[in-house]
Amino acid sequence: MWVIYIAQLWRIKQAETGLTVSDLCREHNTSSASFYKWRAKFGAWTSR
Repeated sequence: MWVIYIAQLWRIKQAETGLTVSDLCREHNTSSASFYKWRAKFGAWTSR
C-alpha cells in the first residue's frame, strides 16, 4: 500500500518541478481528476 502512496507523491513532485498536469497524466495514463484528488490528499506531505 505504501508503494502506491510513494508513486502518487512522486507524481505530485513532478508537477511541482514544471511538468504540466496534462503531460504528467498522459505519461502515467491517469486522469487529471485523479491527480487533483491525490494532490488534495497528499499535497501537504510534499510541501516540506
